Amino acid sequence: KIFLINSPPDSENFMAVAIYGPWFRLAFYKPGNEKWVEFPTRDKEFKDVIFFEEKIYAINDDGQLYEFDTNTIAGLRGGIHETRPHLKFL
Repeated sequence: KIFLINSPPDSENFMAVAIYGPWFRLAFYKPGNEKWVEFPTRDKEFKDVIFFEEKIYAINDDGQLYEFDTNTIAGLRGGIHETRPHLKFL
């Protein structure tokens, strides 16, 4: 599954995130990158992705939310945004 964001419409300034492979890992691409970049997390089984204010939010199979900043000089940075839901709420 690939998610695209194009800002402004019809420009070549876009970002893409892929949920890929048998473990549903995350990869990121934007123009200027030489290749797709794997997200800096060991977690897997990601289910969905959204873009908001130049950040990428992804949720995995356990309900864990991740936030990644796409505009850092050092490259894609981020990690766990919130803790997992308490078991009594599942």
